[in-house]
Amino acid sequence: MGSEPANFDALARAFGTGGKPDGVSGKDFAKLYRAGGSERTRAIDYLESDVRQPAIWAQRMGVLK
Repeated sequence: MGSEPANFDALARAFGTGGKPDGVSGKDFAKLYRAGGSERTRAIDYLESDVRQPAIWAQRMGVLK
């Protein structure tokens, strides 16, 4: 096995869950959330992605049911 470090997107590719939403990063979250409207929706989608995908990974590894 290689010793390549894993990041969120690498794990998402490995588990087939899509990765981070395009065009948004964690540094943008507060600004988008405060902006309201569709920008707030983008911030919430980003946050949900950060929670849902690792839950799927844990299920696939048998850690969660």
